[in-house]
Amino acid sequence: MNLSAGDPTFQHEYGRYLQSRADGFTYLTFTALPDLFSPGNGGPTETDGNARALLYFNKHYGLQATNANSASGTFGWYLLENPINDGYAPSSSASSPRNQRALERNFRRPKFLDFSEASSDFTLISLMLF
Repeated sequence: MNLSAGDPTFQHEYGRYLQSRADGFTYLTFTALPDLFSPGNGGPTETDGNARALLYFNKHYGLQATNANSASGTFGWYLLENPINDGYAPSSSASSPRNQRALERNFRRPKFLDFSEASSDFTLISLMLF
């Protein structure tokens, strides 16, 4: 893996980092554990991370969804390795209103029960450690 915005593995893993920041202490129960049972790279936890990373890299590096880096040195988002679901149009800019809505639809947000479950897991782990 290259630590580069143009590396598909780095793109995906950076999405995981962004998920952990968004999910907070619910990350383990809301994203990490369900991901163990996710159907490959197209499941909901995967596409959530991919959407978050594509938004980030588009904002900071002008990265667009393609399947290659260009000869001019600009970075591309690897849609085959890191898919975005729900109507994303690779022929349009990532910042187009249509693609912004498609990316937003990929976001998962913890609900009340996710927080209560994460809180009880944290309490159980704390009791086991002390």
